[in-house]
Amino acid sequence: GTAYGYHFGSNDQDNGSVNKYSFTSDGNATDVATVTVSRNTWVGFTAETHGYLAGGYGGAGGNTIDRIEYASDSSMSDVGDMITARRSSGGSNNATYGYIHGGYRASPAGTVDVIERFQMVASASGADVGDLTVARNYPGGNSDVGNDYGYCVAGYPSGNNVIDRYQMVASANATDVGDLIQPQASMASQSTETYGYQSGGGEPSQSNYIRKFAFG
Repeated sequence: GTAYGYHFGSNDQDNGSVNKYSFTSDGNATDVATVTVSRNTWVGFTAETHGYLAGGYGGAGGNTIDRIEYASDSSMSDVGDMITARRSSGGSNNATYGYIHGGYRASPAGTVDVIERFQMVASASGADVGDLTVARNYPGGNSDVGNDYGYCVAGYPSGNNVIDRYQMVASANATDVGDLIQPQASMASQSTETYGYQSGGGEPSQSNYIRKFAFG
C-alpha cells in the first residue's frame, strides 16, 4: 500500500504473524493477521490493494501463494500455487503480475533458473515464462514498472554478481545487462522509478554496502 508497510512473519520467531506499520507516523507495528502456513525465506510482493507472499521453507507452504487485503487486514488466504515448491527466491512486480525468479527447489533438490509469473488481480497459480542467465538463490529483485522490466541481482552460489533483466509484459528469457560491484546474496532490494538499490547482504560475507544501478 501507500500508507502502511507489512511484514510477513516466519515460522522461526512469530509463527507466521503479519505486522503492519505506518509510513506517516512513528510507532510500533501491530499484529493484524497470519499467513496460511508458517514458513520462512519466502518472497513478497505489493500491489495497490493487496499484498502477496509466495513459496518459502517450512510446513506444507513451499508452493503456496498467499494474499492479504489491505483494506480489511484480514488473515491471508491461499489464492494459488507455484509451479514447484521452492524457497530463497527473488521477485519483481508491476500492477498486474508478480514474478518469482530463481530460488532453491526441494525436489529434485537444487538451485533453479526459473522465472515464474502469477496474476495479482485474480486467484491464479504460477506459470513458467522464462529462464535467468544463471541459476541462483537468495538473489535481489527490482521492478522498473515504467518500462515493464524486472531485475534479478546477484545471489548464491558465491561469486555471482550478474544483473539480469527480463520483460514483465511477455514470456521471455532474461539477459545479462550488468554486474554488481561485488558478489553478494541475501540483500534487501529497493526500487525507484529510475534506479535499483541493493542494501546489505550475507553470502559470501556480511555487508553494510548500499549499491545502486540504473534501469534502462
